[in-house]
Amino acid sequence: MNSKETRRIEYVLTTHAIEKLTPSEKAVGLCRKVTKGTVSADAAVSALLKEYGVKRMRAHG
Repeated sequence: MNSKETRRIEYVLTTHAIEKLTPSEKAVGLCRKVTKGTVSADAAVSALLKEYGVKRMRAHG
């Protein structure tokens, strides 16, 4: 993961903190794995969608 991607993840987590939203332990763990490069961001998102029973949809259609 490059520094731009790391900054994006830090931005998201900071935004969550400002809004007083707490990500799940699983989400934080996956975020750490993405940062270390052991899991892709797509795999992490897929894991969370599966965890919560959410189906992936196309953004514009």
